[in-house]
Amino acid sequence: MEPESKTFGGEVDEKAKRVLRRSRGNGEACLVPDTVSARIPCGNGCFALSFSNSGKYLAAACRDDLLYPIRIFEVDSGKSWPWGDFLGHHAIVYTLKWMKGDKMLASASRDGTVRLWNMESLREIYRQDVTQG
Repeated sequence: MEPESKTFGGEVDEKAKRVLRRSRGNGEACLVPDTVSARIPCGNGCFALSFSNSGKYLAAACRDDLLYPIRIFEVDSGKSWPWGDFLGHHAIVYTLKWMKGDKMLASASRDGTVRLWNMESLREIYRQDVTQG
């Protein structure tokens, strides 16, 4: 049975069906890159990544000594935002999610908080403590 791909309207998406049918032929090289094309400067590691919905930005949850900054990079240039990092979490950030047309970024951390960051004002606009008491 052939895999079925549907659009939100419920119609079968023919282009998606062709992509799903595509497979590597005998002797055809693997298309997965086997070299590093870029490195993310994140000090002592990066624990979560999220591309913006527009594809223009990449959010990286980093660890630098005792800080856990969220850094934003421009995808085309690879440069970090000149406005600096989003600071506030006190432990590893596990999840990043872009929202509202890339105007907000949500983050969830081991410190027990979920935070919402405004990308225009460059500030935290909401924080919820979700620790089990």
